[in-house]
Amino acid sequence: MAAGRHALALVLLGLLVVTQLGCSTVEAAKKKKAAEVLSANKLAKYIGCQGCMAFSSNLFYRVNKLIDGKGRKKLGETAVLEMLEDFCEPFDDAGEWITKIDVQGTKGLLGLTSDERPSACKSQECKAVQKVCEDVRSEVGEGEIASMVYRGHYFASEEQLATGICKKMTSFCPSKELKRTRVDEPFKAMDDHEYQAKKLMRNMPAGSNLMDMNAMREAMGEDGDMGDYGDDVVDADDMPPQSHFEKKKDDSLLGTMQDMAVQASNMVTNTVESAFSVVSNALGFGGVSSGDDRHPDYHESEL
Repeated sequence: MAAGRHALALVLLGLLVVTQLGCSTVEAAKKKKAAEVLSANKLAKYIGCQGCMAFSSNLFYRVNKLIDGKGRKKLGETAVLEMLEDFCEPFDDAGEWITKIDVQGTKGLLGLTSDERPSACKSQECKAVQKVCEDVRSEVGEGEIASMVYRGHYFASEEQLATGICKKMTSFCPSKELKRTRVDEPFKAMDDHEYQAKKLMRNMPAGSNLMDMNAMREAMGEDGDMGDYGDDVVDADDMPPQSHFEKKKDDSLLGTMQDMAVQASNMVTNTVESAFSVVSNALGFGGVSSGDDRHPDYHESEL
């Protein structure tokens, strides 16, 4: 009897331990949050220093490209200001560096790497780098950066410029550590066709009708050329003299103006006659139109 009670006590104790362990596991699972894709605004807070360093490095390169063969004084500040205006635009030549940045890491201190090929900048990571770029440019000031270029201040090397902008002129460094776990979005570089299509769209005037990527690929052909497009273009030697075109253009324009003048004259005449007819009928004059010209439903008033 005593042995049976002892065995029952052991079974109950085992069930209690299992229950406690199960509850602890459930509580731990609840506390552990699943990894999430951080928005660009949130992610930008954790790559401030790294993004500022990338900003400074690419700024150093762009400025020296502008200075090449001219010198700082001859370059002036206007050219620098124009470059800075598009420096944080991923789809502009000056801001293409943003599309090559990939954010690395899921927790703690995050890092940045640069790919050789640009992406389409559709990820939150790319947009976060763009936001950091805009924040750095805004905090330092475009006018101040242009003045720094003109004076050569902090532009002795990439390292000096990065230290000056990110640690002395601003407080972007050091970066904050990410305590939660984020989803590391894969970097998707554009292929050659996509990149060439993007460059074509970038250089097209605003408001132009743009073909989609597939249509551009078909127009360009698989090997990147323009296919049969342009084969039927008339050679310059086969074109008539310019004066011939000018004469045809002038004659056509004159004919169009004459037609418009005739139409306008007819419209005015019809409008005046119609208005005069209405007024005359209202006053009982009649006589504006002959009886044959009157509307079938018209009846003379009896006097």
